[in-house]
Amino acid sequence: MTASQPAGTGMPGADVAGKFTGHPGAPGAPVIVLTYAHAGAEHLRPLLAGHLDLACTSGTGLLPLCQQAATTWRHVEGQPGSALSELAAASIRALATSVITTVLAQTGKRRWCEFATAPPRSTETFLRLYPGTRIICLHRGCADVIRAALHASPWGLSGTSFAPFTAAYPGSTVAALAAY
Repeated sequence: MTASQPAGTGMPGADVAGKFTGHPGAPGAPVIVLTYAHAGAEHLRPLLAGHLDLACTSGTGLLPLCQQAATTWRHVEGQPGSALSELAAASIRALATSVITTVLAQTGKRRWCEFATAPPRSTETFLRLYPGTRIICLHRGCADVIRAALHASPWGLSGTSFAPFTAAYPGSTVAALAAY
């Protein structure tokens, strides 16, 4: 099967070319909600999950996995930069498509929607593989993020996403959150 041939399985999302890599308005194009901790995704997710066509997931790690696979292929092929060979792109796309198709088959829905806290570079790689993907950047006001984070962790921040900021501002949780 190539990216331009239907998988022929009859499962939702099996038409890889038309549904996953089509134009941004394609009926099955993925939706990525790019966000960060305490940005309010918990308020948006129920709204999107209620949509008849959207199979919402979070934390699958698929975007960073695609990025890591692309990095590995570039290293193996000696291709520095952002270009991927046809073989590399097809291989990574096959891996991601199998995961997405499994989610769609399990939910009976037609469009995958991932809530991701992945770095923007991961999203760029995914967009190269699936150019029809819709990206939604979810932001929240700084004061609201600080308030939510302090409420969730009143005794201090922990976790890898906060580590660089708590190291830079060890004496002030609020300053670390503002920098975050």
